[in-house]
Parts: sequence; structure tokens; C-alpha cells
Amino acid sequence: MGGSIISALIQFNEGTLANPAEINQNFETLRQAVNANITENTNINSEISNINSNIETISEQVMPDLNFTKTDSLFITSGDKNSITLKAGTVIRLDVAEDDVRYLEVKEDTDYNIYNIMDTGAGSLTAGQDYYLYVVKKDIANDETSEIVKTVELKASLNSTYPDGYTASNSRKIGGFHTNCLAITSANAPQTDHALIGYNAGDIVPETVWCLSHRPIATPEGMSYDDRLDLWVDCYNTGGSDGDLTSSFGATRTCNITYQALAERLGKAKKRFPTVDEFQILADGANQKTAIYGSAQPSPDTTGGHLDTAGKAMVTPKGVWETNGLQWQFVRGVSGDGGSGFATTDGSGAKGQTYGTARIVSAGGGWAYSSSCGSRALYADGALSIAHADRGGRAVSQPLRV
Repeated sequence: MGGSIISALIQFNEGTLANPAEINQNFETLRQAVNANITENTNINSEISNINSNIETISEQVMPDLNFTKTDSLFITSGDKNSITLKAGTVIRLDVAEDDVRYLEVKEDTDYNIYNIMDTGAGSLTAGQDYYLYVVKKDIANDETSEIVKTVELKASLNSTYPDGYTASNSRKIGGFHTNCLAITSANAPQTDHALIGYNAGDIVPETVWCLSHRPIATPEGMSYDDRLDLWVDCYNTGGSDGDLTSSFGATRTCNITYQALAERLGKAKKRFPTVDEFQILADGANQKTAIYGSAQPSPDTTGGHLDTAGKAMVTPKGVWETNGLQWQFVRGVSGDGGSGFATTDGSGAKGQTYGTARIVSAGGGWAYSSSCGSRALYADGALSIAHADRGGRAVSQPLRV
């Protein structure tokens, strides 16, 4: 623009008297150029404002999926035993088709009674189960105009794929939660101020609520978030068999397995053993100085819902079961204890041998140790090769950073 203005100006020869009319014409040309520049700048600023507005709108639309810190990532909570809350400012996108994109927009904190949004219409939740939350397609017909209003609604389901009556193309999983497996009362709570007093079997355990932006890197089923550690913790001792390890209520407890074998399998599931200090924090608030009722291996030997020798539920305030008094749980780390020569410490030794004596530490206490059990109980003389019925694992997982 500058070059075209200069070329439009009348040129004067040095040392000659300029014509006043030509001078005025140059001034007019410059005035018009300045006004045009002002108009152009105004238009550019307007375009920038529009772009910024669009960016803010787009940011709101992707909010559940991107750019969160630990303190503001949870857009689904549960402050009540039978309801969940979607936080203000949440916008969830549902792609029904290429030309049919819908949004669930929450302008203020909104509570949902869980029974009112169950896909099956169930009036109660099953104890010790994982439930899932979905945004689903909803079409509303206008009786007067026959116009179809395209919108969305929230559904809860036991299904991990999509709710009953819907498909993968008209629903989107946005979160879930785990339910309490045993009623906690003032009589059976391990602490007088236990956070789960009054929670019945089937009620939503608040710390198990997860969503797209607040969840572990592992699958979130059967896990509870501990904000003191910024870790997700398995609600149950590790259960299941090789290739199918799980944290679930009523699973067969995984035992008679070495530290190395279980650590490797948990690693494949994006989980690990807690450290000693992590364990004593996550296990605090459960029963202390007691073992499982009967002080013997339970029969059936399944996870969750057990009472101790004092008749107290073996659960932490965050819904983590049987940390203390059922089994010694491996904690992270191996130490050396001298010695010489190579020996097989795990299986057939197909993945290598250990030189000297390696030791591991286990925590929480087994059924035979009664008053020695607790959140700070440690068994610090375990050989790396140990594999007993009263030894097993409890896993943790890092939060997903999105």
C-alpha cells in the first residue's frame, strides 16, 4: 500500500516553485490513504476479535478431552450416594454423523439421580460393580410442526461399550464409577469418623468416579483416586489369572506368585506396586492391628467385603479393601543382601538369574499375624523368590495427563 501512495503523489523538482493546487492534491491523497489505513486496521482488529471468539468456543467444545491440570480436570463428581454431578462449563461433543454433531452443554453444576438415567430403568445399583456414563442421542418431535429437535441426554449403564437401546455411533462414553460392595455403618466401620459410614451396598463410592480427563493410564475399573498421592489405587487386592489380572469384587485372589512375575504382569496393564510410603498412606484409615475374621485364609478366597476379627469392615475411607490383615502385599523395590553365585529366583530362569541374595518388602500383614497387621506393617525379610498363599499384590496407576 505504501508504494502505491508514493507513486500517486505529484513529484516536484528541487529549486522550483511548487503549484499550490498540486500541493493540496498531494495532501488530499495522503489524507485518503490515512483514512483507508484506519479502516483497514479496524477491519483487521474485528477479524482478530472474531478469531479469538471462535477459539474460545472451540476450547469449550474440547474441554473434557484436552489441557487439564490435576486440580481442575474432574468434570464429573459424586457428593451423594445415588447421584452424580456434571460441573459447570462442561461441554461434551457427540458425533452422530458427519452432518450431525451435537453437544451436551452444562452451564451450572447439574445433579443427576442415577436411577433416573439408568438405561434399563433399574431402581438400584449392584454392589461392587463398575457403571459407565454416556452422552447419547435424543430426538424430540414437535407435535405442532413435526420438526425434529436434535439434542442429547445422559445415561448410566452396566455396559462398558454402549447403553441398552443405543449403538456405538449414537453414544459416547464419558466416565464411570464403582459401587460400594458392603454396607458401612457406625457399628462395623474401622474408624469412628470413617468417610463411608452410611454408605449401603450399591452406593457410589465418590473417589472411584472417573471421566475423560480424570482417570488412570490403566483401565479405570475397580480403582479409587487418592488425592494425597495423586495416584489411582486398586480397590481390591489383585485377582484373576495370568493375562486376566483384575481389581474387581469377588475375584479369586492372586497368590502363590513371585514379585517379579506379578510386577511384570501388572506392568502390561499399566500398573505397578506402591512404594512403602505410598502404601502406608493409601492403607491408613482401614482396620489396624487386626487380621481377617477367623485369622485364616478365607474360603472362598475372593476379594472385597471382608470383616476383621473385631467385626469391622476392612476398608479405607476411599473404598480400598483389605489393605491390612488379609495378605502381605508386595511393595516396590528390591534390595541386595550379599551372597555369591547366580541362582534362579523366578520360574525357570528363562529371563535371567540373580547373583547373590535379593530381598523384597511386603506390607499390610497376612491373616496369621493379627496384632502386627496395619498400614505400617512391613515384612522385610522376604526372598525375591518367595511365593506363598499369604503373599500377593495391590496395584496403583499414574493419572492420565491430557
